[in-house]
Amino acid sequence: MKKIKLFVAALGLLGAMTASAQTDVTATYIKDADFSSIQNWTQNHSSSFWALGNGKIGTYAVENNKTSTTDETHLDTEWCLGIQCRWSSSFANFSQVTAELPAGVYTLSYDVQNTNASNNVTYNNLFSVTVGETIYADTKKEWMSGQSGWTTHSISFTVTEAATATISFGYGTGNNNIGSGSTPHLYVSHLNLTWTSLLEGVKALWEEAHQAAVDAKADEAYENVTGEELAALEAEIEKAEPTTQEGYEQATADLNAAVATFKGAKDAYDGLAALWNNGVPELIYATTAKYTAIGDAYFGEGDVVNAEDALARTAAMQIAIRAYYESHALAENVEGAVDVTSKLFNPTNPANVNGWTENNTYGHSNIRIMTNEPYTNADGTTATGYFDSNSWGNAFTVDFTQNVELAAGRYLLTAKARGNNATEYQVVANGETADVPVIGNQGGVFGRGWNDTSVEFELNEKATVALGVHIATGSSGNWVSFGDFRLVRLELYTEMADAADYQALNDAIAAAEANVLGFEENEFAPYNNVEAIQALAAAKALDQTAENAKDEVEALTAALEDWTANAGEVNAIYDGQFANTEANTTSGDINLPGWTKVQGIRLLVKDAEENPGLAYTDGGAAVFSWGGTTLTYGEQVGYTLPLKAEKQYKLSLKVSGWKDGDLPAYVQVGLDGVSQSKDITVGRINATEGNPFASVAFVVEPKNENSVLTISTNHHFTIADLELVEFVPEEVVLKETDAAEFIPSELPVNVTVNRTIKANEWAAVAYPFAVKVEELGEYVEVAEFTGGTANTLAFETVDVETLEAGHPYLVRVFGENDVESVSAEKVVLSNELTVVDKEFFSFVPTFHKQYLNIGDAYIAHGDLIKTVEVGTVASINGFRGFLQPQTEVTAKSLTLMIDGVVTGIVTIENGQLTIDNGAVYNLNGQRVNATQRGIYIVNGKKVVIK
Repeated sequence: MKKIKLFVAALGLLGAMTASAQTDVTATYIKDADFSSIQNWTQNHSSSFWALGNGKIGTYAVENNKTSTTDETHLDTEWCLGIQCRWSSSFANFSQVTAELPAGVYTLSYDVQNTNASNNVTYNNLFSVTVGETIYADTKKEWMSGQSGWTTHSISFTVTEAATATISFGYGTGNNNIGSGSTPHLYVSHLNLTWTSLLEGVKALWEEAHQAAVDAKADEAYENVTGEELAALEAEIEKAEPTTQEGYEQATADLNAAVATFKGAKDAYDGLAALWNNGVPELIYATTAKYTAIGDAYFGEGDVVNAEDALARTAAMQIAIRAYYESHALAENVEGAVDVTSKLFNPTNPANVNGWTENNTYGHSNIRIMTNEPYTNADGTTATGYFDSNSWGNAFTVDFTQNVELAAGRYLLTAKARGNNATEYQVVANGETADVPVIGNQGGVFGRGWNDTSVEFELNEKATVALGVHIATGSSGNWVSFGDFRLVRLELYTEMADAADYQALNDAIAAAEANVLGFEENEFAPYNNVEAIQALAAAKALDQTAENAKDEVEALTAALEDWTANAGEVNAIYDGQFANTEANTTSGDINLPGWTKVQGIRLLVKDAEENPGLAYTDGGAAVFSWGGTTLTYGEQVGYTLPLKAEKQYKLSLKVSGWKDGDLPAYVQVGLDGVSQSKDITVGRINATEGNPFASVAFVVEPKNENSVLTISTNHHFTIADLELVEFVPEEVVLKETDAAEFIPSELPVNVTVNRTIKANEWAAVAYPFAVKVEELGEYVEVAEFTGGTANTLAFETVDVETLEAGHPYLVRVFGENDVESVSAEKVVLSNELTVVDKEFFSFVPTFHKQYLNIGDAYIAHGDLIKTVEVGTVASINGFRGFLQPQTEVTAKSLTLMIDGVVTGIVTIENGQLTIDNGAVYNLNGQRVNATQRGIYIVNGKKVVIK
């Protein structure tokens, strides 16, 4: 009953309000509606800068003197609200809660003016009326992003049961970080609230929605929307007018939904229409079938059904158009046309700029490889790489070309390209040009601004022609992208090859394949003979089932016949002396064939004044790189390292420091993740005396069939004379009679040491590499020096498998034959000696023939020890050991004891030996139970039985 009383009271206040008329109820439910006071308005704002207030129209300004303006209906005697806010996520607004409103349909109208704002900024419109949990918002926003005169807005809302409403006027800056010079300065005036009964109100809303639907159908902007969305809108328009409140509300909702769907379909229909209306140029070298496929995609199975169908037809048309352009690029409509793109190096999906020549206005390389905005082909694939260049603040000019030898004929060169702010942009071929459409990174046949551009040219005779692009740009915001070069021969102006020509070519191919192309066939590519390999590849790639120019076939044949096999070793690193690399003496993006492009390296050419240290290199140049840089070789197509896994190769290079004295202390190389490093001592690259380079060599063993090599140091470094060849160990023979010490090997060698060991006698030995005991013989005893006394030298036998390098031992080899030498493969020779020091004597190894000093002792006659006495001269051959006294030797002879037993030969006269304290062995090391005449081994001593 209370709500009924309130409603009756409200009707009493409305006076003569009728059920069918709109009644002005502004003064009844809104306080300070004329804004002469803002006492009853609540000011809301964030903590960011804001301005809220009221004042007279024409004089009041919230900030920056941007006042509201007067006109015939907005007088300087009237008042207005002012609102301004700025900075990210801030807001400002006035709000008021009305008195309780009776049921009905209301329209809140007001005038708004924006006196300040820049375009392209998004603001949040906070003009709204809230009833309960329902928000009725002013959906207009465009007037917030630019200056405007006074515009009238309205918000209609429904109150089904008596309730208050919250009115809000304001805005927020969204996510824009903007200053006062860009924000809207809004003014609100002429606030008005009208009431209509529910039935009349919902009817008025229906009439408004119905008219909006009729207007939308008649709007020429939507003339392309012809499918289900139009039919649904027409159906709603033609429905009979409702008679009840609920009917009006449902019909209004249905009309609004139909209009929204109808307008929402516009982009899909317009996109299809625009693509069709734009048409395609006549591409004379594309097939008719590819052209008609475009129309088939547009017309489909009949009229466009709906927006989804329009989008599908647009996509199908786009694919068909791309296929049409691709057909033209390959001249599919030209009988006898031949795709000769293979004559270009690196034409499509490039990973580097190899094969191309760049002339530009910069002092460093300008063309790079990009992947982030590729073109899309007709089959849906996208580029994995393309050429790109930009300079946001400077104009530049660049010609990016390569020279290709072609037979006489007519040709078509096509490239995909796009650009922004390019004043000259052309695909060029033999002096002919075609302009590239410069449309930025939107649109284009192949998406993201990409289009095909084709240029046709003729050759009256065989010639080498320049193919590529020419670019000139504005001073800012400039960039270009290009790639996917295709070259087609349309017509050949020469005689065709016959069977005899092909036979000669195949004979040349067979002869070339018989040549040694590397270390072993299919194991190691000869990168110091790239032209030969390319010629062979081109000859084998020639399609002999198609027509080919006679001169082209003959040229391939001649190229193969002129080539001979490599002489000598083959370097796996292309241009290891950097002789063919373009000079670059400033830090930049230098291009080294075969090497992964690294920022900040330089190519230094020989210069007696600038870099005199390069005189110590064999090649024409060296590469300098910053400290911490890792140079990588083997990842570029055409310059990989197809080494044979588990096989050994020799890597050699020269390393130096830099001019400022920043000198590396080591060099590290890696192959397939396995690293090695060596300490180096180097000088400065500009040293005028001495050799600043260290020559370093490694033996590397690939783990993969296609290997990757890395080189790095701990400081700035310079490298030169790189060579990676099959590792063939040096054959080294060391003689015991050599008087001079040998030079140790940096790399493994195959070595033979000629040092004779008498059979069955103790001998002192020392080797410059580790020797397996079994290499000396089947039965071998080994003893190590343990000390003794002033006149006794003691040794103990040991059970070892290997004699350590540089360590002296006593060995006894049982058998019938002397040991004349010891050999080993792929060992590193060391001339470091290990002296065994004891109290009275040191056991000293030696690797060369040398004379002994007085008091030194040595083994003589197999088992005897002799000392060097005054007045005598004694020497021993290399790869032995001698005893050097710690103090003066007074004894003229020394006793040799092994395992506590004095060595020597004991003669037995009785003919038969009975053993009580040890086993008996013959000279072959075989244990025996009985003895006859002969020599036997008992407790390490020789026993002669007569």
